[in-house]
Amino acid sequence: MIIFRDLPNQNAEDFLLKIQNFAKQSQSKLSQKLHVCALPNISSTNDRNVKIAVETLRRNILTQIKEEINTFIGKDGVIVNLQKLLKKDYVDYLKTMDDIIQPLKKSLLQKNEHQREQNFPLYLKFRELCKLRQKLKKIDFYGSESESMFEVNSQLFKLENELDPNTKTLSPMKCGYVFDLFIDILKSKNMLMSLDLLASELKSELTNLGGDKLAGDLSIENSFLSLEVLWRNLMVCYQHTTVDTQNLIRKSYYAFVAAGFPFEIIDGDNFYFQQQFLTEILNEFHSQRILIISIIGPQNSGKSTLLNYMFGTLFDVREGRCTRGIYGSLVKINKLNQMTENIFKKYSHDETADIDYIMLIDTEGLLSIEKGDKEYDRRLVLFCLAISHLVIVNMMGDINETLKDMLTLCADSLKQIGVNTTNQPIVHFVLNQKADPNIENHMEAIKKILRDLKENKLAEVIDISLKTFHTLPSAFKKERVSTDTKSSCFIRTEPDFIERTQQLCEKILESAKSSYGRSGDTFSNPPKWLRTAVTIFDTLQKFPDLTYFKDINERRQDDQIRKYIGDLISNRLSATYRENMIKDTCELTENEIRKNFQAQFDVHQNDFDNDLENIFKFTNASERIRERCRQFLKRQVTEICNVWCTAAIQTHDKKQMKRLVRDGSDDLRHLIEDIIKSGKTMTKEKAKQEFENMWEKKITSIESNFKAEERLKQAIKFVYGNYNIFEKESLPSHQVVISQLEFIHELSEKQDLKDVIVSIQNSSADNVSRSREGALEHSRQKSDATAVYTFATLHNFKYLYKERLTNYYTTGTMNQQTSMMQESGVHQPHEQSHQKETSKSNSMKRHVSTVANHLGFAPWSKTSTESSTTTNPISLRFDFIKTVHNRIWTEMTDDPNAKSNILNIPELFCKIIDDTTAIVHGHDTVHRPIEVDLVQKIVGFINTYINEINQELLVFNLLLSKQIKSSIHISILILLTIIYYDEQKNHFRLQLSILDKEKDSLLTYFISMVVPDAECDQIGAENLVNKIRNTIQSNLMRDGQKILLRIIETLQILNRKHIQRLCDGKLLAAASDDEWLFRYIVAPNEIIEEEFKILWKAVEETINQQLAREKSQ
Repeated sequence: MIIFRDLPNQNAEDFLLKIQNFAKQSQSKLSQKLHVCALPNISSTNDRNVKIAVETLRRNILTQIKEEINTFIGKDGVIVNLQKLLKKDYVDYLKTMDDIIQPLKKSLLQKNEHQREQNFPLYLKFRELCKLRQKLKKIDFYGSESESMFEVNSQLFKLENELDPNTKTLSPMKCGYVFDLFIDILKSKNMLMSLDLLASELKSELTNLGGDKLAGDLSIENSFLSLEVLWRNLMVCYQHTTVDTQNLIRKSYYAFVAAGFPFEIIDGDNFYFQQQFLTEILNEFHSQRILIISIIGPQNSGKSTLLNYMFGTLFDVREGRCTRGIYGSLVKINKLNQMTENIFKKYSHDETADIDYIMLIDTEGLLSIEKGDKEYDRRLVLFCLAISHLVIVNMMGDINETLKDMLTLCADSLKQIGVNTTNQPIVHFVLNQKADPNIENHMEAIKKILRDLKENKLAEVIDISLKTFHTLPSAFKKERVSTDTKSSCFIRTEPDFIERTQQLCEKILESAKSSYGRSGDTFSNPPKWLRTAVTIFDTLQKFPDLTYFKDINERRQDDQIRKYIGDLISNRLSATYRENMIKDTCELTENEIRKNFQAQFDVHQNDFDNDLENIFKFTNASERIRERCRQFLKRQVTEICNVWCTAAIQTHDKKQMKRLVRDGSDDLRHLIEDIIKSGKTMTKEKAKQEFENMWEKKITSIESNFKAEERLKQAIKFVYGNYNIFEKESLPSHQVVISQLEFIHELSEKQDLKDVIVSIQNSSADNVSRSREGALEHSRQKSDATAVYTFATLHNFKYLYKERLTNYYTTGTMNQQTSMMQESGVHQPHEQSHQKETSKSNSMKRHVSTVANHLGFAPWSKTSTESSTTTNPISLRFDFIKTVHNRIWTEMTDDPNAKSNILNIPELFCKIIDDTTAIVHGHDTVHRPIEVDLVQKIVGFINTYINEINQELLVFNLLLSKQIKSSIHISILILLTIIYYDEQKNHFRLQLSILDKEKDSLLTYFISMVVPDAECDQIGAENLVNKIRNTIQSNLMRDGQKILLRIIETLQILNRKHIQRLCDGKLLAAASDDEWLFRYIVAPNEIIEEEFKILWKAVEETINQQLAREKSQ
């Protein structure tokens, strides 16, 4: 049956006659049962004649089926009949295409373990790698499974090395049969057509699996029944292939993307971003300007369908199996309909007139029952808000409350994300599949969304208004072929939906233009967009708290309670309390120390828990936040207990070591007593043997107490846990620190802290170099409108390169004034010579005066008697601020580590490192152990430093990005970890070095006690005298240091200000001493130095008197 549609109303009889002649000619070639029918234009479904024509056709079809179709025609029969309708050349072409794709299809349908290993071995390892990454990320650092994170990281590191194409192996990794067969398809003449046919074949096989299997996670074999996973396999294998194969893959994928086919941005099965490969592809579009439009919404809400109808895209639409991850599609503007093209071209001066492509981004359905991961949903929403000029929120039916809360939270996270994003993306809500398309009937719910955003101060973060809410009817209508309720159904597209969709498309594009204009150059072309998208994806991975909470209220509860926990721990577990506990327990045995600390901290934990429950009631915290904070507090208390207990055991060890050196301690004394009691006499050789046995046992005992790997892990957990108490915003998640384990291990083996610092500085410089454009963030809040920035502002800068800035400004001001003078001179009439000279002189004075005002200086006066007028300093010109903004940005992009940069981040980082080590080393007075109070002080100092840098950058509407701030915090955290670990390691080495140093004297002492020999007795006596002398010297030095520290503490006021005040007090007394007065006025430093020497002499006398008194005792 052949149906001719849309016959014109005029000359209908002539057309019917031609159709009948065609039927008679075709019956002999095609079928004796050929029927030809005609239909008028049926677009107007309300037309009575159209309804009659359609009903008549339906009856005719059903009648013909009953009368003439007696047997079922199989697939082969249908194919034969279709081939008769096509030309032979085209049939041969299709057979050739089928021959190309069938080997790959057959290989994919063979499902057994051996075949799977042969088909995609590299992809299997990639899947395993992604699972380990997700497992590590999901381990709660403060939960019961935290101990396993090091083991998972070890497995991860091993697998990463295995998959690294630069790793040398005995046999190269094979990409597999599926890779090879897919490459054969890419080599075919009509590659895109072959891929399209392959996609159709695989889609058919996938559909046959059934809806229940499609809805959940597919097996590896079944997941390969899709074109996107076949491409993904090529991306995974890309670096493991030859250069020729890489060129083929790159060229083919570029053609695929340029043709408008959807390409994978984020792999939804593994939550992975193939950024390196996509960078190579999208770099080919570097000269093309793009507009980014994303769509989000619940599962099965018709997102892909809506984009396909609005923009003519090819996003996959199939029953049961929804989009996984995030996909993009480039739609060229001149390929859209005339209406769409006119929107961008109607104003030639408009910057959107230069847009070449619209990048449409389709996302995985939210609120999926199968996946059940709300945090994953929030990551998708936040990602789209951050990288899109416009976001469509597509909802089936009414406004979803859960989705509304999700959007509000992600808008708040967008404000805190700390890296460059689109500036105030526009959000359009589409209430899809509405039986009631009247928007007025949904106004109450719409106004609530707008009110909530305004109350949470998010109206300036995302752009939503009453105009950005729309309704659409259902896209499809299901109808039965007859009145029989058991008869088959067919689905037709509703004309009203098509018409409304096109109207919506026009509104969307008009709206998107405003966001495009305010987003700057960050998203101007695909490569720049991709770099920003990679930074945002990386930020979401490093800072899971951006999407952890279910709503803003939970986030604020967590912030408030975490601050309270920090204050609680700092106040109760202070450094003084730590010292007292260690002092009280260090004389106990190691087992007794552990029991004592555990008992004390059990009491503290109980008190903390009670206090925490009270704060829960005060904040009305949700159960999720309560459990999270309980685990956080418990881990902090546990780690502090472990560290303090270790410190007490170390103090115990030091005391034991002193005893061992002084009198042989317990081990040596017991050995001597046992030998004496037994009445045995020993030869010198036998005594040496006994001593060596005892010595070996002691060394083994000490070494067993220091397991380097375990101590390093303990250091990481302790320092990270303490750091996280006081820094939440810019400290990345624990897996980022754990991923640095190999680097930390390398640092731990260095002997000198200076070498450690150099390595950390080099690593930080590498991070800055990799960040480049991501190192800075365009300030969402412009510099304070009430603040006036002048030339003096530049002079007050501490961190930016103020000499360069002042030179820029001075030179720019001079050039501007010279230009103004020249322009003015061109239009002045010719005057007499002396008038010209006078005018020139006055002009020069005005020029100098104007420059002085621009520089923030007061105007010059002609004479001292002339009354001066006060002129307010002129603020920095906007063009200067914009110029410096662009200069800083360009410098960071070109060479972020150059010393000549206005913002020299490596130099600033070195300053932070130096100040941190100075704090730890007590500014060269007393070394401070890594404890809660010290970490709090360092975190506060770093944040103050960062805030001061940002205050200077804010003048030029820039800020340090979260990536750079987190890099600083991670580097300092690693440094503190190494310092803490070195404290443990040095304690261990000290014990061994003391033993090694004193071994000979101890051996001599031992021999003198157990061997009856006069010579040994004399040597033993000499050793005893030497020990007594050394002990006295050691005690005197210790007591002398105490005396010095005590006196120095009383001299804190002995500074320049105090001495100057004393000198000022002598002015009256020295009124008659003209020489002293003259010297104090002309050379005050000399007088102050003399006064200091007098005071210091008195201090020295006091110290010497107390030391002499100590010696006499």
